[in-house]
Amino acid sequence: MVRRRPPRPFASSAVNPFLRHLRPSPHLCSAGSVSSIAPLLAAAALALTMPSPSVSTTPPADHPGARIVSQSARWTGLLTMDDLQDESETMFLISGEIENGGPTPIAWVKLGYELLGEDDAVLASEYGYNFRAEALRGAAVEAGEVASADVPIRALAPGEKDMFRMVFFRSDVPRFERWRVRILEVH
Repeated sequence: MVRRRPPRPFASSAVNPFLRHLRPSPHLCSAGSVSSIAPLLAAAALALTMPSPSVSTTPPADHPGARIVSQSARWTGLLTMDDLQDESETMFLISGEIENGGPTPIAWVKLGYELLGEDDAVLASEYGYNFRAEALRGAAVEAGEVASADVPIRALAPGEKDMFRMVFFRSDVPRFERWRVRILEVH
């Protein structure tokens, strides 16, 4: 008979008491998949302690119906347990929440993400959509093979909120001081 070891916990609660609550649910994952989740959770816990560039104080442009409710950013990385010692953070993650403050549904919101240098000069930028509409960044849609109107997106009802997110890889961006998220289009 082969004896199996019980799965190892994510981290010792003696090292970090917060992590003792991060135990896998036996209903959500098997012992084999727990090991693949552990590095992600460890990286997230590590990222919470790291300083991040500040948000720009430039007010976002006013767009009818949609507004940014909250936003945050941090350096993070996907690390294996052995890599935690080097504290490498390979990705700058910007995330937040938008709200439909208008009287009619909104199909999607296009957002601009900018990394800023001194005097708010844009050093790097990217665009994306609210979480429900992220399929609009698909290769077929961007190549014009699929019309954006043909992509099934559940609209935001008046008063409803949705998330947004964007990742910049450290190797692809210059050193920057601040970041900014702006609403580019509302449909």
